[in-house]
Amino acid sequence: MKRKRIFAALMAGIIMVGSICSSTAQAAAKWPKGPDKGSLSSASAIVMELSTGTVLYSKNIHKKHYPASITKIMTSLLTLENSSPSDVVTFTEAEAHGIETGSSSMYCVPGEKFTIEQVLYGIMLQSANEMCLVAADHVAGSVDKFVEMMNQRVAQLGLKDTHFMNPNGLHNDDHYTSAYDMACIAREAWKNPSFQKICGTRTYQVKSTNKRKASEILGGQLLNHHQMINGYETSSRYEKDYVIGGKTGYTSMAHSTLVTFAEKDGMQLVSVIMKGNSPKQGEPNEYTDTTRILDYAFEKFSKHAVNGENSDVNENLFNTFDSYFNADQSPLRLSAESAVILPKGVALRKAKQQIQYDNSVKLQDGENVIGTVKYTYDGRMVGSTDIIYDSTKSASHLDEASRRIVDSEIRQIKTNNKKHAVILQKLSGIKYSFYNMVSFFRDRVILVIVAALVILLIVLLVLNYRMNSRRKRRSRTRSRRASGGMSLNSRRSFSASKRKGRRRRGADYTSSRRTTGAKMSDSGSSISARKMKKNRKKTRESFGRSFYDFDK
Repeated sequence: MKRKRIFAALMAGIIMVGSICSSTAQAAAKWPKGPDKGSLSSASAIVMELSTGTVLYSKNIHKKHYPASITKIMTSLLTLENSSPSDVVTFTEAEAHGIETGSSSMYCVPGEKFTIEQVLYGIMLQSANEMCLVAADHVAGSVDKFVEMMNQRVAQLGLKDTHFMNPNGLHNDDHYTSAYDMACIAREAWKNPSFQKICGTRTYQVKSTNKRKASEILGGQLLNHHQMINGYETSSRYEKDYVIGGKTGYTSMAHSTLVTFAEKDGMQLVSVIMKGNSPKQGEPNEYTDTTRILDYAFEKFSKHAVNGENSDVNENLFNTFDSYFNADQSPLRLSAESAVILPKGVALRKAKQQIQYDNSVKLQDGENVIGTVKYTYDGRMVGSTDIIYDSTKSASHLDEASRRIVDSEIRQIKTNNKKHAVILQKLSGIKYSFYNMVSFFRDRVILVIVAALVILLIVLLVLNYRMNSRRKRRSRTRSRRASGGMSLNSRRSFSASKRKGRRRRGADYTSSRRTTGAKMSDSGSSISARKMKKNRKKTRESFGRSFYDFDK
């Protein structure tokens, strides 16, 4: 019975430890689960980390929707890249009146002059549709050519779900995008510092033009329509400190669309809402959806900086040239914005690295991208960065002979890409085999401690059970003795008297044995003598004389 109980306790401990290990391992490898998709008002939604492009939350991200005014992010990006803020534009009749009646506008008039800076604030804050037309004509010469530029940029970004028909987002059946594509466009635009400044501005003071006074242009002030930046329409109910920019959109066909830029704890995100509800429709709406998915991303993920010191690229590639490079002036480096996004609690070493070299690169003076490093975790892309070789740096701190050797090594990387990659793969395999073996035990320190505590608990339970059993046996013995009705002194007296009785009986028995033995000895000797005499008589009769007499 005892053995069965001990065995059951041990099995329970083993099962407990196994379940803890299993659940911990599953939790460590699992991508965090975001808000339930059915709880959002929007048809599509996404959260993307800006520096890496890592998708942290997704809901129908490749489904095509009408974008409405978030189209103007692409319009602003191309305008910034192809003009100067001080450029001056003059409205034509077609530009001033070439939009739908009742759509967002600054009510510009033909012949009115604005700087490109004013135009861009009008596009991003007031969402003025006619400002998009004048910007398009200024940049490309015509709206149609500007739209071609928009679609060319889409193709350059590798986007498949987007097609533009105009620069302002007014409805057209062939004007569409997806949440994913819009996040990529927003990410590209965010790389421009001027764009960051404009879309993060709460209010902009309008200056007088050649046609109107400042007070005649929307009261002299442009307000950012994004209610998480400037909640003038919703009593600041949706404002968030971490929101640093964004753009709103709405048409009856597109419903509400929203792009939001946010920053917290060193991590910058962009979220996109497609076909959501407006605050006028109650909650949930585009702003509550945005808040939920951004809060989830900030709570569940963290950003890890990657550089030559903590990357395997440094160990496998950079150290190949240690005799020529130093850490400060090395011509080999990773791109400036190198990071990996991982669930909180997951170490950078858990991300798998894949190094790829470009065998078609032609080395030139200056910086050359000779390869890329891609990082994955749980089957997802969580970061990537370029490997850059700067030929000017190699010349600045190496002598001519060493520089020729280094340049030769770099060219060999280019021409013998496959061979070099195989060598690095083997080295990585050897290193990772050892590293993973060590990290296996190191990463499970908590589990080992838990297992040890469980085993200790089981041992203590077994010992406690045995001690209790002994106590029970002693208690039963004492109870039986107590039931006899004798006190301790009585039991002692009784035991003493019993011992005395045994001694007395023993002495009497010994004495009687001695007396009986003596009597038996006397009687026995007389009997023996008579028997011997009788036997001698018989013998004499048989032989004629006693054999005792033969010697006479």
